[in-house]
Amino acid sequence: MKVVQRLEYTRLAEALTGRGLVNATACQQILAQCTKSGEPFTELLVQSNFVADWELARIVSETFSLPFVPVDLYEPAKDVAKDLDQEFLCRHCLVPLDRIGDRLTVSMPGMVSADVLGALGTLAKATVVPLVGSVAANRAWLNTTYGRPVVEESQPAVDMSLGAGGAGAQNPDDPSTGEGDWLTLFDNADQQVKEQNQKRKDAA
Repeated sequence: MKVVQRLEYTRLAEALTGRGLVNATACQQILAQCTKSGEPFTELLVQSNFVADWELARIVSETFSLPFVPVDLYEPAKDVAKDLDQEFLCRHCLVPLDRIGDRLTVSMPGMVSADVLGALGTLAKATVVPLVGSVAANRAWLNTTYGRPVVEESQPAVDMSLGAGGAGAQNPDDPSTGEGDWLTLFDNADQQVKEQNQKRKDAA
């Protein structure tokens, strides 16, 4: 898929710095840390309070033209995760939503790289269809489903003073973040859920 091929952390970093949300130096530090530790870039961004979880999801949706469908709006199909690598899912904060034939739909923690999705596709022997999800919702689902935090939360070694001019993470309830953008995002999410539910019925 062309969309998957474009999913790269450097492109997301450029979008964040271009909007003045995250300092370029901070992005470089977090990119270096996630390369070293294997932790998701987006999860480190949210844990470090450089950008709010849902604001990050909105930016990923806009940057990569992907639908935002959080796991708390789209309930994962029963047993869809049973044959997948639990450790891999937890390490990359991925939630499998549905599988129809050889197409596996997953919720990303904002986003993951094309390489990660490619590796999942190889493990699952499937074509991966990525949707934009929430970091917190994905991690909560994984912890609840597997009964314990398989991936220990770490404290990012990032200079917290390197935010966007002290702006910090944006609040999605703040009118300045664009109420119309959020309404559009939720409308799109609702439409995606309806379409996926129809696909489930057609496949049954």
